[in-house]
Amino acid sequence: MERKGVKIGDKFMTPGKFKREATVVDIYTVTNSQGEVVRHECIATYSLGEQKMIYNVAFSTVIMNRLR
Repeated sequence: MERKGVKIGDKFMTPGKFKREATVVDIYTVTNSQGEVVRHECIATYSLGEQKMIYNVAFSTVIMNRLR
């Protein structure tokens, strides 16, 4: 599945002081009660020690920090 130039499996660097390599694992669509699309979001994961962190990330963050 690809949306706005981002697809599942894309790797990027997390923003902030301590950058980590993250991977897009899911893309989902948020709708309101009338069925209108409100926004699209990505779910990304990265490793922190032995834990796997999961968080929502904007498409622009993935596109701007993508690893080539």
